[in-house]
Amino acid sequence: MTATSADKVSPTPDLARPPVSRAQAGWALAVLTAIISMNYLDRNVISILLDSIKKDLQLSDTVMGLVTGFSFALMYSILGIPIARLADRGNRRVIITLGLLGWSAMTMLSGVARNVYQLAVARLLVGIGESCDMAPSVSMISDYYPKEARARALSILTTGAYIGSFLGLFVGGVVNQYYGWRISFAVAGTPGILLAIVLFLSVREPLRGAAELRPPTAERLPSLGVTLRFLFTQKSLVLVLVGAALMYFNIYAFAFWTAPFLGRVHHLTSAQIGSISGTITGLCGIGGALFGGFLVERLAKRDNRWLLGIPAIAWIVATPIEFFVLFEPDTGIMWIGLAVMIFITTMYAGPIWSVTQTVAKVRMRSLAFSIFVFLNNIFGLAVSNFVVGRASDYFKPEYGNDSIRYALVIPVFVGLAAALLFAWGTRYIREDIRAAEEP
Repeated sequence: MTATSADKVSPTPDLARPPVSRAQAGWALAVLTAIISMNYLDRNVISILLDSIKKDLQLSDTVMGLVTGFSFALMYSILGIPIARLADRGNRRVIITLGLLGWSAMTMLSGVARNVYQLAVARLLVGIGESCDMAPSVSMISDYYPKEARARALSILTTGAYIGSFLGLFVGGVVNQYYGWRISFAVAGTPGILLAIVLFLSVREPLRGAAELRPPTAERLPSLGVTLRFLFTQKSLVLVLVGAALMYFNIYAFAFWTAPFLGRVHHLTSAQIGSISGTITGLCGIGGALFGGFLVERLAKRDNRWLLGIPAIAWIVATPIEFFVLFEPDTGIMWIGLAVMIFITTMYAGPIWSVTQTVAKVRMRSLAFSIFVFLNNIFGLAVSNFVVGRASDYFKPEYGNDSIRYALVIPVFVGLAAALLFAWGTRYIREDIRAAEEP
């Protein structure tokens, strides 16, 4: 029987393949990190183009919030869970490859949209492609690296988000300044096509459960009902799911509306915003994610509660800094505050992602992360973009261009609520990890 057919019918599809080497694991981590950077490049480039598209197509902030958030998040969220179930059963490398090809092509097609409906459809199709990436990638890394190194490995993986955000702001801002928003979409989508070929030809599908001490590949895929019952009895996971949804409300609100905020309040050009904000986002985001992952890896060896303790502390500290960024009138000082804000708020990434994998059983990991992503995109991407856009339009008659500043106060308080839920989750995480490790 071939490996392909075994993947379809055997409860132990991976036992015939030898485990990957450390070099193979490192290369896979590098490629999957690059793919996540393309994921965030293609989803975030629209933020730096937002005002140009708005002016060209004559749209309001409310409509732009729906287009950038809701249309993308709709199919991303709906398809995420069935794709995760497929990833818990089949070949994750193939799933990611097909998704990457699809969303890269749809990003390029976003540049030919002639009205808001065509743009919304293009972004919806980008969401379909990107739904094939995150959960399978995180699941693969969890099979390459044991739980002791998982937070660090996933922290490295999450740096792709900040590399992509940097590229989206920097490349999108500069290209938009000189060639327009349509060419920016074409430039953003091209690298993903090439990277899909690299992934398919050079990265192996890992032995499922290889990082565990026992051979979990002998387990059958649990039914959906059994999987959901187990996951939702893991109290720390439930608190992480709700807390992360609130946290991503804050993250996506600032990610998509910071560029308009800088343009309208601080009167910066597209190229200035892209180069300066993009560089700060990339460097500080990568630094914060890596620092958070390495710090938690050291502390969690003594006490697993630090997996949620560090994100809780970081987001409590971030609250006054976000207020400072919004209301500091001096642009130079504001940049310093923005850099500190991004560094602190990105310390969550590896620890929180690691929790979704460590408190789930091996063949439940993709689904656990998919539920995590589903809630994050519904409340973080779709709802937050619309709420901030609607609030900005509401405040505009009284505050003019400053309306976006007051609209962004809303996600600041939402982020603080997320920190409190993470702190609550520290009470349960140790017993939930033990439950996940039971046969």
